[in-house]
Amino acid sequence: MSKLVNRMILASLLFAAFTAQASAAVPVYITIYMEKSFVNEFGSQATSTANRIFNDTARYYQDKWGLELRLNRIDQPFWVTDGASGESPDVKGSLLNLMRTQLPPGGTGWPNNGVEARWLLVHRDIGLQGRVDHISALGGAWSNLLVNTQDRGRGIGSWATGDPRQGGGSGTCAAVPAHRRASSQMRDTAIHEMAHLLSAVHPSAAACAIRNSPMCVPGPATCTSTGWVESRAPGGSMDPDNAASMTRFISHSLSGLPNP
Repeated sequence: MSKLVNRMILASLLFAAFTAQASAAVPVYITIYMEKSFVNEFGSQATSTANRIFNDTARYYQDKWGLELRLNRIDQPFWVTDGASGESPDVKGSLLNLMRTQLPPGGTGWPNNGVEARWLLVHRDIGLQGRVDHISALGGAWSNLLVNTQDRGRGIGSWATGDPRQGGGSGTCAAVPAHRRASSQMRDTAIHEMAHLLSAVHPSAAACAIRNSPMCVPGPATCTSTGWVESRAPGGSMDPDNAASMTRFISHSLSGLPNP
């Protein structure tokens, strides 16, 4: 029993140390750019929607990890992004490539030793819901990410279960047109992509099977007899909902140390 108690005390002390380390992290200044597709979708509410996505994301990082996100400004890009894809930043003319070539290098030089991240909000089919320039980009020249507020929908699906003569059957699921994502989905995408800038990668399949982390990537929906069912797709092995991992990401990302 004494060994168990000692281990519990040690775990509590380690968690407190990790939390204190994260709380001491420098602030991250966020500059948000709203593409024309986003402005067209949200109209007069575009700026307030962008602000809400930021506030929801900032609240998550402040409450859970003690990391302060500060809004620098919300603006429209001064470069043309219409029609650009969500492909790799190494692909000439992609959204992230344009952020590399049209924006001055980001990184450090902000008040209180802060660093900058630039967000681009879009609302159209770019082939994905979000992307970062690269993992662990925060604090570097290309600390850029995309958040797509549109769900591109899906076509008609079909399902079949067993032999119809033995109680099985088949049917279809109606097509789902492209539509605006829920506020919670926009929030989760921004949290997810910010965590990538902080070095986080996707959790294991086992972790995603037992809880709904913002880092679990939505997999392809499946057509069933009850309609479309969303699934979760696995990725790497690190999860920002794990206290030790996330605070280590924060401290290493913002201190210039090599990634653990």
